[in-house]
Amino acid sequence: MRWAIEESGCCVKGDMKQVRLCFYLEPADDRYSKHRVNAPIAPKTGYPGKKGQHGKPESETDFLSWVDALPHKWRVNPFHNHFLQVPVRTSNKAIAAMADELLPQFYRQWKSGELEEVKHATN
Repeated sequence: MRWAIEESGCCVKGDMKQVRLCFYLEPADDRYSKHRVNAPIAPKTGYPGKKGQHGKPESETDFLSWVDALPHKWRVNPFHNHFLQVPVRTSNKAIAAMADELLPQFYRQWKSGELEEVKHATN
């Protein structure tokens, strides 16, 4: 298992900073394949077909054919994301120590199915 900070989920609010931690599985971890996906690599220009309101493709069939034809790359999605709210002056070393402490806790919850139960209960 490993963790990483996801910059898109980080910000400062007053005297606190929010840090988004992503927790990832390694191939030897339980149910690794559940979060290993073959994701399409879309060009920056996006879908070239006809789009309707709010940029939604007019033809779902054409859009899905386009996605299927794109190059794909295997990647691992996080099995859990967690947001920390810490004082702005909290050091990166302290944040890393928190993440190191949280990683085995969340992995135990993942192995037991507790994390998935929580996720589905809120949907």
